[in-house]
Amino acid sequence: MEIKCGRETFQLTSEDVIMYNGSIYQLVTKRAGVGWGRHIPVIAKTKAIELIKKGLIKRVELEDPPFNTSSPSLYYYKISE
Repeated sequence: MEIKCGRETFQLTSEDVIMYNGSIYQLVTKRAGVGWGRHIPVIAKTKAIELIKKGLIKRVELEDPPFNTSSPSLYYYKISE
């Protein structure tokens, strides 16, 4: 599936992880930009909610999350197959 994050377009697979921290959806397995301007791409909230409603991405529990915190407000999503 292709998704647009800002000016960049990313090809998502079932291995990619989207993290929701309560305010934004971040594509934590990809990087955008070059050099010092590298950052984690952010998915528009309306686009992410639309993908969830269509059933294209599903919430998952990861055994080894990319960001290990004790915060219960981090949710992870993956592409549904």
